[in-house]
Amino acid sequence: MLVLSRKKNESIVINDDI
Repeated sequence: MLVLSRKKNESIVINDDI
């Protein structure tokens, strides 16, 4: 799961499930 959200609150979540 790769979620990159750049807003007032920088939220970077990088979850790699193989």
